[in-house]
Amino acid sequence: MNLRTIHKLFVIIAFFAVLISCGGSSGSSEDNSSDNSSDANSTDNNSSSDDDSDTGAVTVLLTDAPSETFDHIYATITGINLLGDDLDQIELFEGEERVDLLHLKNYAEIFTFADNIPAGTYSKIRLLISNLELVNEDGDGNELAAIQPKLPANGHIDINPQGDFTIAGGEHLVIEIDFDADKSFHIKQTGNGQYRFRPVIFANIKEQIIEKEKLLRVAGEIDSVDVDDEEATLCATTGSTSGSVEVCYELSIADNAGLFDEQGNPIQLDDIEVGDLATVTGWLTHDDGELDIDVAALELGSPIQLNGTLTAAIDDSAAGFTIDIADGQGVDLSGTLFITSENLTQVFDKAGNELDLENIPVGTELTISGILKLSDTETDYLAAAVIFADLTEDENFEGIITSIDTENNTLIIVNDAEEEICLQFSDDSQLFLIDNDDSSAALFNELVIGLEIDVFGSADIDDCVVVDTLLGYVQDDDDD
Repeated sequence: MNLRTIHKLFVIIAFFAVLISCGGSSGSSEDNSSDNSSDANSTDNNSSSDDDSDTGAVTVLLTDAPSETFDHIYATITGINLLGDDLDQIELFEGEERVDLLHLKNYAEIFTFADNIPAGTYSKIRLLISNLELVNEDGDGNELAAIQPKLPANGHIDINPQGDFTIAGGEHLVIEIDFDADKSFHIKQTGNGQYRFRPVIFANIKEQIIEKEKLLRVAGEIDSVDVDDEEATLCATTGSTSGSVEVCYELSIADNAGLFDEQGNPIQLDDIEVGDLATVTGWLTHDDGELDIDVAALELGSPIQLNGTLTAAIDDSAAGFTIDIADGQGVDLSGTLFITSENLTQVFDKAGNELDLENIPVGTELTISGILKLSDTETDYLAAAVIFADLTEDENFEGIITSIDTENNTLIIVNDAEEEICLQFSDDSQLFLIDNDDSSAALFNELVIGLEIDVFGSADIDDCVVVDTLLGYVQDDDDD
């Protein structure tokens, strides 16, 4: 990934930004934040400074998950800093971006890149937000009045990865912020009818990305095409109050990648030209300091995304299928819409796993990226390049812990209906303890009898629910 300076090389890189949170903090970043904007003469974001032993580079990936509670979650983000025990706050982003968090439910986007970051050990990622709006829509897609919950710690929210992380001199670190609107974004309604924001977030620190993980989506301009080596370069430009930057990604394009022109028709790599506008969906690779993309789909022009529900079983030999269009998407459509798919139309679940189209169950919520074809005389349809299927099966359980078996990693809760529910924990279970303004990762042996919890899980083992995520609420005076 190469860096071309437009103004300053400190920048936010994204189409959408995302709210990130895992714990409150009352400290301000204004007095001791360092300005780590890149030098205006720098041309390579993999070279963090003239002295690679002193500084490194950081890219932050942001992602989200669907919410069953709200249609939009808007956050105004004003800063992102790194915190270390022996270091000042290190500024990764400063600006003002109002963003809809739920746009990132199917993939990650690159939110910020910063070089000249002092090498050292860090413990937290601090997010600064000035406003949060929770919005639902009416049946016509009109936004209703926003709910604005009180922000903890004056909008200073700390993300606490599980353990410290190190930025090595001359190296490039990737931080993936995994925000889940239903699990980790908890709005607790207080006794007076107000909502309280209690942030919880997952942060994954990645020194390397070799295996395929959650999908990445980037839009920009084609800068080069190499048909023989099945490669291309995509450059994306964005800006903030701190400047603008162009970042270029090397694209690896295999034979099974889906390439589509401005009309949604399949094309070959040699049909793509320098200067074409393109949106790429694929997997980020991070090895030897380079950030590249293994392309799953490349769409020329300006594809749109539409949401809907699958109406009938898909016949793989048919030309397409139909969905019930969701309201409020900015297009004059209602009822069902026909979706055409090609052999190279890419199909994924929200984790980035490839799916067979015919195996998607009826009633599944789909997000489809492609070119919409409207006609006065013929059937309207969407030529699909990428299809995202929401196959989430987690259920939510609430209750009070009444017994704990530390030997078998199980516990019993009692819900409001006075039913006992057995919970089974594994090494993959994620636990958080939440008080008024702070959230932190927890261990199983930190759970106590009498703790109020929310649990998300799916399959049953020996009549126990397998826990994916547990949120434990530490009682405070404001909860009464």
